[in-house]
Amino acid sequence: MLTKSTLPSAAPGQGDNPRSVQASDQGLVGKSIYLAAGSGIPEIKTILSGFVIPHFLDLKVLVIKAIGAVFAVATGMCLGKEGPFVHISTCVAYLVGSLFPKYSENGRKMRELLSAGCSAGLSVAFGAPIGGVLFAYEEISTFFPRKVLWRAFLCSLFAAVVLKALNPTGTGKLVLFETNYGVSYSPIHYLIFVVLGIAGGLFGGVFCKANFLWSNKFRQYSIIKQHPVFEVFLVVLATGLLQYPNPMTRETGDTIIKNLLADCRGAKKGWVCQQEAKDDKARFIGWLVYGTLAKLVLTIITFGCKVPSGIIIPALDAGAFFGRLIGQWVTTTSPGVFAMVGAAAFLAGVSRMTISLCVIMFELTGELEYIVPHMVAILVAKWVADALEKDGVYDLAQTVLGHPFLDADHSMNLVQGTQELVERLIPPKQTMRDITVDVPKDNKVAKRILEEKLDKLKERGLMDAGLVLVQDGMLQGYLAESELDFGLNDLGRQWECTSRVRVLGDAEEGDLDLSVFVDRTPLVIFATAPMEYLVEMFGKLGLRYLCVIEEGSGKLVGHAMDWERDGSVPEQVLQKFAAANMLVPSLPAPLPVEWLKRLGIHEILGTVKVEDWDYIHTGIFVDEMGRSGLQGPPASLTTGYAYAIPPILKFGSKQLQERFLPDLLRAKKRICIAITEPEAGSDVAGIQTTAIKTADGNHYIVNGMKKWITNGLWSSYATMAVRTSGPGPAGLSLLLVPLLNHPGVSMRHIKVGGHRASGTTFIELDEVKVPVENLIGEEGQGMKYIMTNFNHERLIIAIGVTRQARVALAAAFEYCMQREAFGKTLIEQPVVRHRLAKAGALLESQWAWIEQFVYQMAKLKKVEADVELGGLTALAKAQAGIVVDECARCAVLLFGGNGFTTTGRGEIAERIYREVPGARIPGGSEDVLLDLAVKQLVKNYYSRTRMLQRPKEISKL
Repeated sequence: MLTKSTLPSAAPGQGDNPRSVQASDQGLVGKSIYLAAGSGIPEIKTILSGFVIPHFLDLKVLVIKAIGAVFAVATGMCLGKEGPFVHISTCVAYLVGSLFPKYSENGRKMRELLSAGCSAGLSVAFGAPIGGVLFAYEEISTFFPRKVLWRAFLCSLFAAVVLKALNPTGTGKLVLFETNYGVSYSPIHYLIFVVLGIAGGLFGGVFCKANFLWSNKFRQYSIIKQHPVFEVFLVVLATGLLQYPNPMTRETGDTIIKNLLADCRGAKKGWVCQQEAKDDKARFIGWLVYGTLAKLVLTIITFGCKVPSGIIIPALDAGAFFGRLIGQWVTTTSPGVFAMVGAAAFLAGVSRMTISLCVIMFELTGELEYIVPHMVAILVAKWVADALEKDGVYDLAQTVLGHPFLDADHSMNLVQGTQELVERLIPPKQTMRDITVDVPKDNKVAKRILEEKLDKLKERGLMDAGLVLVQDGMLQGYLAESELDFGLNDLGRQWECTSRVRVLGDAEEGDLDLSVFVDRTPLVIFATAPMEYLVEMFGKLGLRYLCVIEEGSGKLVGHAMDWERDGSVPEQVLQKFAAANMLVPSLPAPLPVEWLKRLGIHEILGTVKVEDWDYIHTGIFVDEMGRSGLQGPPASLTTGYAYAIPPILKFGSKQLQERFLPDLLRAKKRICIAITEPEAGSDVAGIQTTAIKTADGNHYIVNGMKKWITNGLWSSYATMAVRTSGPGPAGLSLLLVPLLNHPGVSMRHIKVGGHRASGTTFIELDEVKVPVENLIGEEGQGMKYIMTNFNHERLIIAIGVTRQARVALAAAFEYCMQREAFGKTLIEQPVVRHRLAKAGALLESQWAWIEQFVYQMAKLKKVEADVELGGLTALAKAQAGIVVDECARCAVLLFGGNGFTTTGRGEIAERIYREVPGARIPGGSEDVLLDLAVKQLVKNYYSRTRMLQRPKEISKL
């Protein structure tokens, strides 16, 4: 009771859903834990796997556990001292390690030290130094490299040396149950060893299931749950009533084993030998049966009660009883041999130990001759027990106690072959907001913000969580919850909630400095890494946390899907792209080298010089930008850059370029392309927005409406098509029109079926005054300028849309490989393969055509490309819409109900299918582009034909 503590308990299924006050209050009620109760081995396994149980290894727990174990064992209850000894030795390792910064400041090294400490515990409990090392390796530690092995060996060695020097048994030997049967075994005895193994497996399987049910049923009654001392009283009472009638079970567990392993040949001593010497052994056999069953029952109800207790000795007792019982009918060797092998079999069935148990039995008895019988019985017992219950006693105890634990083997079996990536485990958006701290440039964060985030962690029931520190999107460190709590509530008591807390950098006088608690080098993994890597890292390194970052950038992973749901991409994302010069590639190739170098931009990603950038690079860039399968987020970042800046670069006056390009190219100001109108979509020549010069000739007065304008909401300017004179194409001009906060301009967001993050906008222009210097090129040349941009625009759209089609089809393919229906996976159904093949053929043909276009755009001169590829580019863009329609439709149908759901596994397929119109309409609707492609091809045909015709005045000769 002195070590009772409360741990938070996470409420499953809450996720990012807001909770009511009542639910929240209940979620804050944690589970009670008695730190000195039980064996301690499940908790130590949890700690060594990377989680934290506060105060479990403190000095107070060590002292109470040591004293409590003495009294618990002395009562004669069905429990042992081995588990408590492992806990005590681990406490010692922790307390010693805490004195040295090498261990106290490095969680992984501390866990290595604890692993070594565990081995010393079992070495002392059984006088089995090698068995202790193997026990720590096989049963407890999840991370046991070679250096931990020899350190555990050293700890176990010194523990055994001290134990022998203290000589607690009075024999002067380490061997606890020394036997010397002096006889060997014959091949026929292997059958008996197998029988003992089967019995041990049955005992272990029954015990594990029964103890699990007992813990989940009986111990959940309020009178037992709230009054653990009363449960101990009942167990002690049951123990006395069941054990006292049997002369063989009145002793402590160690003495029982010693008596049952006795060799009764020669001078017969002891009560067991006296009973076996009688002609009528019926009563003695009855006591052996009674002892076996009593140990089973009492061990089931004792293990897990709130006293220091182990499971090893009770299991050995039960096995020794049964083995001695079998030995009564085998006269060719000593019954003690079967008691010894039976003890190992029963413990194997309960704990599922193998190699370590075999060595422990050898060190316990000193009988090297019986290694092979032990191996046979232990393996058979493990197989039988696994068939009844897949988890051993310590694993089930972790489940009952609710401790988090990552079983590396089980986890690996789950993820192998699934082709899942680490990004699948990225927390939901609200969770990311709760655990992420954006650190300003001065490296200080408001104390109030940290307190709120700490409360959020506690509300979620996370006892081993923390905050991720980012600066400009870059991962800077990790601040654990316990250190944050200590820093704010202990160290930071005298600071007001309005004060600022230093979390990075060097502290200054008067700072509340928590930077010393920040892990500046947290282990990271790429979001695109296979899931097996993540499981391997957690399982073998015993990690508490792992940060997921973008490959090659070191940035904490963002969420394109979350941005799409929200309808916007954070401004900081745009600035990160701009700072890395990763908006520049969206411009038409070749890039404006002179301007870029004036602004200090010489290379893209430090590898490609701006003068070497061509359309092959552009194709790769656009394809990668669309890898999420969503067009909204990339369109939010690049549309204005790709389509609105090029007319200024190509046709704008020097003065216009100097005024606007420095801010636009650095993304300090944003721009959009504004062509389409409510009454003029693909019909550019039908534009009605007017720009009339004022009487003094210094300004244009712009009136009209623009609709479906991507990026308009947050753009400072628009490259806008306006009518400056009469009807038709000849009356169109391009004008750079101010938008944000400009008089006469009103903008509102248009809700569209897809591309939600792209900021689709309706713009109204009412007497908007624009300087005449903002005219791009010459009046009346607007249609020409717009047309020169179409090849680039339509090719960019075609590349992105084709990538969307690939994402949809890939998602469907992956789903069909896993989803089972009618007794087999979907991919095994011929109709499914046929549907995938049809869509795949379209997709691969389209991509081959796209690559051909990219190559031609890179090799042809701009004038040639405009003529030769104008119609074909329109055709490619239209075909891309057809392909994504087919692939998205295929994906939705194969996902079934999941493909009709806006969340879950089929979300990406549903989302892409909803975006299909956004692929087939913008940049020129599909029917218009198909017609344009044919007209352009016919026009080129007639042009070429005329070139081939001979002038009439030339003779046929």
